[in-house]
Amino acid sequence: MYKPLLFAAGLLAVFHCRSQVTMTLQVPPTGVLFKSQLWNMSLVYTGNNQINVKINLTLSDASGDQPLLTASSGVVVLNTGAKQLQANDLTPIQYNYLSPVIFDRDPNGYLTAGSYQACYTVLVSDESSGTPLAEDCVTFEVDPLSPPVLNTPADGDTLQTNIPQFTWLPPTPLNLFYNLSYQFNLVEVLSGQNPADAIQQNIPVYVNNNCSDIFMNYPSSAMALDTGKLYAWQVIAQNNFQPSAQSEVWTFRIKGTTFSLPPSDESPFIKLKREQDASIAVCTGNVKFYYTNDAGDSTVNYQITHVDANDAIEVVDSAILSLSFGENQIVLPFVNDNRLLNNGTYLFELVNSRNETWSMKFVYKEPILKDQQ
Repeated sequence: MYKPLLFAAGLLAVFHCRSQVTMTLQVPPTGVLFKSQLWNMSLVYTGNNQINVKINLTLSDASGDQPLLTASSGVVVLNTGAKQLQANDLTPIQYNYLSPVIFDRDPNGYLTAGSYQACYTVLVSDESSGTPLAEDCVTFEVDPLSPPVLNTPADGDTLQTNIPQFTWLPPTPLNLFYNLSYQFNLVEVLSGQNPADAIQQNIPVYVNNNCSDIFMNYPSSAMALDTGKLYAWQVIAQNNFQPSAQSEVWTFRIKGTTFSLPPSDESPFIKLKREQDASIAVCTGNVKFYYTNDAGDSTVNYQITHVDANDAIEVVDSAILSLSFGENQIVLPFVNDNRLLNNGTYLFELVNSRNETWSMKFVYKEPILKDQQ
């Protein structure tokens, strides 16, 4: 007799509390970067008696079909009136990750770039029925602070070669991207046409839908670029193969001449690796490489050693490099420099502030000068 009465009384108390709690979400529709920003909200309680509540969160893709993570806050004490809440007011927050897309597992870490739906439920913390006091959902976008930035060839440039190398800087911050890749688009700009319209409307001259580097050499097997024509190009950053941020549209022309740039100017940038392997790059004239400065070092020490057939090691160059945060493209010129021998094998190494060694092995080739051609 008493148990049904107590149960009924409990339900009445929950329903009474439900009518007395309202939730106002303050998650902005764009500009969200960190998981901590998901907890910006206001709770208004109109009851007379203090209650303890907790807040559950389910984060899904924009359609709401694929849950990516769930989370539960610590206990929050509500008194009569409004209570402004942020992540620090809801500790300890427990996260349960359901998808590798959210790869930053730091409670204060980044969310991955994309479109999301966040749904919230306010519950009485010491009541087992699970009846919500308030519920609400919000959709929002996570966008990078900076899209990819085109680097070379410069906007409006006239090139001496019809097989150019294209380079760009990655979007920032890189922590927003899970499986970052790029889509490269190149089109011809027709007479009287705006370059941005040409990118959207014209049939591409060349497309690379899955470029993993921050450079791309125009393949000799692709459609030949004509002299006198105007070309437009753009790079789109992809988060797990989904478009996330796009660069500006730049243009260039090919000069009508038989002169070609020497191989040293066309050689690609080589990516430094944490571990040494059997791969050997070729550097002609300049030693060109790129390095991701996640450690945020302003300078690092490097050295180049000559490795002969007997594995004897001789340091031929060492100095300090100045770096910026993120991707760095470095060119060390050795043209007319006797330190590197033609066809010699060398090891480049740099050590960052984390005591990590990044390296590459390469064979040095002397450039062929014009009067030798």
